[in-house]
Amino acid sequence: MNSFEQAILIRKDLEARIRVLERMEGDKINDMIADYAKREDDYLDIVRCMHEDYDKYKSDVAKEFKLRDHVQKRLEEHIGVLQRELILSQNIIKNPNVFGRVNENMVSTKTEEYHYFRQPAGEQHP
Repeated sequence: MNSFEQAILIRKDLEARIRVLERMEGDKINDMIADYAKREDDYLDIVRCMHEDYDKYKSDVAKEFKLRDHVQKRLEEHIGVLQRELILSQNIIKNPNVFGRVNENMVSTKTEEYHYFRQPAGEQHP
């Protein structure tokens, strides 16, 4: 065998090795791409779940604020009614004629006690 034939055999051997290495590297690259795609899908699922949780949290908070506003409105209405009743009762106590008429309809001890001590019945007096 001459050197030209040896060179051709060596070239064929090297080309075969290159093809084997290319296949092996191609398989590794394909495995890496598949692994990357799987991890990307996992991360996208996590992000999707986080968005769903965040949307649920936002809707729950909005419901709580709406409920709080509703409760606060009702409490303000009750406070307004109580303030008007307090003003009315103070005016009744200050006006002797009206106080006398109201006193006839109520238990006299409680109204008298409040009238004289200016504090609700049942509390300690100085």
